[in-house]
Amino acid sequence: MHGRHAFGLLTLVAMAITSCGGGRPDHSSPGLKRAADGLLIVPPLTSSQEPIPDPAPAGLGPEPKRYDIWWEKDIVGAYGYFDLVVHPTQMFLRATSPNKSEPDHVLWVRDLSSDQYRAICNVLDSHVIGSFDSVSDRTREGYTLFLFKSAEAIPLFNNTTDAATWQKLFNDISNRNLVKILKELNGSLPREVEPLFSQAAIVPVDMRIKILKEPERKPAAE
Repeated sequence: MHGRHAFGLLTLVAMAITSCGGGRPDHSSPGLKRAADGLLIVPPLTSSQEPIPDPAPAGLGPEPKRYDIWWEKDIVGAYGYFDLVVHPTQMFLRATSPNKSEPDHVLWVRDLSSDQYRAICNVLDSHVIGSFDSVSDRTREGYTLFLFKSAEAIPLFNNTTDAATWQKLFNDISNRNLVKILKELNGSLPREVEPLFSQAAIVPVDMRIKILKEPERKPAAE
C-alpha cells in the first residue's frame, strides 16, 4: 500500500474510533481520553478515579453545540449549582461549588449516541420544554444555558439534622431532579431515537470524581 493511501486509511480509522466515543488519549493526563472537539471525555465513575481536569472549561467556541441545564442546589443558592452538561458524546451531572477552594464533582455520566445528541440539540434549540428557561443572568462561554425551573431545592444543613440523614436527602432530591429532566427530554425526542436513561441515580460520595479547578489568573503588572 502506498504511503499516502496508508495514511488516509489510518486517519479514517482514527476518526471512526473518536466518533464512536473511543476518543484519543490525553497525554497530559494519562488514562484519560479526549473527544474530537478536544474536550475531556469523563471517565467511568469509580472509587479509584483520580481528580480530572475540567471537562467543561471556560472560553470555548460556539461549535459543536453544547448545553448546560442548571439549577441551584438550595433555595438561597448557598451551596452552588447543579449543571447537567450535554456534549456531543456524553451527558454528565456536575455539582458546582461556590467556594473556589473546594472542587466541583461529577455525580453521574452517560454516553450519548450521535442520534441522541442531534435530537437533544433539536429539542433544546426549539425551546419546546416549558420547564427549561433560557436565561441571561448566568452565562457560560461555549454553552447554551437553560434554567430548570421545576427543580426541587435541597434544604440547608442545620444542627438538627445529622450528616447521614442530610446526605440521603441530598441524594434523593438530586435523583428526582435528574429523572425529571431526562423524562422531559424523552417526552420530546422523536420515536425513532433511543430514549435516554429513565433509571438514573447519582453515585455514592466515594465514587464522585473531583474536578480540578484552574487557579485564578492574576492581572498582569503594569
